[in-house]
Amino acid sequence: MGLVHRLARTHGGDNVDHDDLVQEGLVGLLKGIRRFDSAIGARLSTYVVWWIRAYQYSYIIKNHRLVRLGTTQTQRRLFFGLRGLRARFLACGLEPTDERMAAHLGANTDEVRQMAERLDSRELSLDVPAHDDSPESFGAGIRASSPLPEQLAMAHESERIVGQECDRFRATLTGRKRELFDARWRHDEPPTLQALGDRFGVSRERIRQIERSMLNELRRRLEPRLALAV
Repeated sequence: MGLVHRLARTHGGDNVDHDDLVQEGLVGLLKGIRRFDSAIGARLSTYVVWWIRAYQYSYIIKNHRLVRLGTTQTQRRLFFGLRGLRARFLACGLEPTDERMAAHLGANTDEVRQMAERLDSRELSLDVPAHDDSPESFGAGIRASSPLPEQLAMAHESERIVGQECDRFRATLTGRKRELFDARWRHDEPPTLQALGDRFGVSRERIRQIERSMLNELRRRLEPRLALAV
């Protein structure tokens, strides 16, 4: 128990609760006791210290930030070694450059730079006000640059329903109405109402009335189906 508390004081910091770290260390202690074999010729404390550290390190990595750090072996090594190495370089009067620290930690320069930026940066809640006198939160001003997957799925389903219902509605049309339907809604460059009126020998207003009537009927068919799809 004393070993667990001592290691917790060594590994703990401002972002980690000491009692939680002790609790994680006790779990590691129990794990080590269950796996300990006296035949290996080592003391129990020498063996279980690795289990205690493993559970405490894992807890520190998971709870250091809201955004998890140390998801790979190299990142975990940098997480625990970067700040200490930087302090030793400064104590020796050496500049802790990314290249110099990468060489000592066995990592590449980009990994060291990225981890240093993440360790030095601070977290900002999206729920805090964007400005001191603003009721709007910081997160409210963030907008996705592309549609969400559910929005794309909904748009695709709506498009399918519209296409399906248009085909069914067209099948009920005959003569001039079907020609008008095809000309206005199935061509990439639909003719004007005046051009269709000249073709059928009626006024532009009459073509507009027929088109409006068909649109109203198509809308009546579509509304219940689209309402169920939402």
